[in-house]
Amino acid sequence: PLTLLPPPTVLFYPPDSEKPLLSREPSDGRPQAPAKKLRKPRTIYSSLQLQHLNQRFQHTQYLALPERAQLAAQLGLTQTQVGVFSGNSSPRCE
Repeated sequence: PLTLLPPPTVLFYPPDSEKPLLSREPSDGRPQAPAKKLRKPRTIYSSLQLQHLNQRFQHTQYLALPERAQLAAQLGLTQTQVGVFSGNSSPRCE
């Protein structure tokens, strides 16, 4: 009689980790669906950052890239965070 064995366990050692990750290979040879991408936690803006961002976007709704970079550096944010704030604030300003 044939007995089905579980798929082999493969150990991966990530370069910056001491613990191995366990992975199961599919028994039918098909590739597995990609894992969901982990999202960053929601940005919590300080009251000072909010004050500066709101003042800036009341004057100018859209910032050029150098202006966005400068504002981000001044407030300790990334350019992406400033861009997301501007995108989220534009419906509020209408």
